[in-house]
Amino acid sequence: MRFVLASAVGFAVGYPLGQTIQANMVGDWALNWVWGYGAALATFGLCLGLPQWWILRRHVLRAWLWILISVMGWMLTGVAWIVGRAGDGLDSIVYGIVTGLGLVWLVRSRRPDEPGDGLERVL
Repeated sequence: MRFVLASAVGFAVGYPLGQTIQANMVGDWALNWVWGYGAALATFGLCLGLPQWWILRRHVLRAWLWILISVMGWMLTGVAWIVGRAGDGLDSIVYGIVTGLGLVWLVRSRRPDEPGDGLERVL
């Protein structure tokens, strides 16, 4: 439950912050939308990944990698959204694959003082 709550708080902060960053980066230069979109996605990933890391760090080794996985998941989701068709779900599939595999990999590398495989403690 703490992981879900941390996710909700991170997204509630990150989404408006990312949208604000993107809006401020749009200008006359044609590639500004790419930088603005990329900065917004990185902000989403950071704001979502940081509070989730706060929970994960107590249960898994190298939990800091979750922040990178979260940002990478959002960035690849953005690429999938650009190359896919609107509403085809490709972006959601990409995000689920990247972050899902990353989370399973991290949780399986439990801390030495944790019993079991770690999944029951985090999820």
